[in-house]
Amino acid sequence: MSEAKTIAVPLKCIQCGHEEAPTVDADKYLRWKDGEGHIQQMFPELSDDTRELMISSICGKCFDSLFGNEDEEE
Repeated sequence: MSEAKTIAVPLKCIQCGHEEAPTVDADKYLRWKDGEGHIQQMFPELSDDTRELMISSICGKCFDSLFGNEDEEE
């Protein structure tokens, strides 16, 4: 039985420069990049902010300042 290979995905916010490098399953990452599945399904272990950074290159703080925080609107 082989272990899943993991990779660190370097991410950087295009607004503020925040950087992080979450470690994810390499096969899942490549499948997601090829358009297979939604990021929430592929990486449920990642925070919403990290997934947003993967999608848009904008961190959670910058996203909230640009587009508002929906939690504050309730």
